[in-house]
Amino acid sequence: MQIPKLKAASQRGSEPAIVSEFNVKKTLLGKYIVSYACPHCAAQLRSSESELGQEYDTCPECRMPFSVTSDASEEMEAVRLAAREAKRNKRNEKRLAEEQRKLRLEEEILRHSQPLMQAEKSERERRRQLVESYESESVSEPRTRPCPFCRETILEGAIKCKHCGSNLDAAEKDDALAGCLGLLLGPVGLWYKGHWAAGFAWLVMTMIFAISSAGLLLIPCWIGMAIHAASAKPRG
Repeated sequence: MQIPKLKAASQRGSEPAIVSEFNVKKTLLGKYIVSYACPHCAAQLRSSESELGQEYDTCPECRMPFSVTSDASEEMEAVRLAAREAKRNKRNEKRLAEEQRKLRLEEEILRHSQPLMQAEKSERERRRQLVESYESESVSEPRTRPCPFCRETILEGAIKCKHCGSNLDAAEKDDALAGCLGLLLGPVGLWYKGHWAAGFAWLVMTMIFAISSAGLLLIPCWIGMAIHAASAKPRG
């Protein structure tokens, strides 16, 4: 229940009683008050910070004068400072926890990245040795071979023909593997060698012949597709 603010009263011929027992509390609005019992009738009273400086007050219940000890102001200030310190410590603890979380995350990332860094270092060393071997081989006359597409002479380690522009990696496609893929998976053998249009054309033609002949021409068309895949030249 809200207790009215204490008002100063006139002196009644005797010194006001001193309130020495009190509690400092913080309201929901963030203000600090002092709660205590009237030294005459034990009514529960409270005073705000501004009311503590009065020489004496009068109890609204028994109308007797009293005075709150000056220690109440000091106690209120001490409670306020302690609350500020606790709030600051809580904020610092939160920041510390966040920094510790970030540090653990960075350590975890570093721990997982070390194998990758080691692998990258090994790869750089491998490339360096490869470059050195190429440099030592370049001193002697380079070895050559014919281009599988235009038959012009090219370097043995060339990736692309300088004459016809064909991708030499495609020339390494195995004919036997292409034939097996064609026999097992149909147009995949042609797609393996880069003949995408031919693979789709064979697939459509095989389906048409198989349907029109009630399946009699399915096997011959399938075998023909595999032979085409095995004999076709890889596309660059």
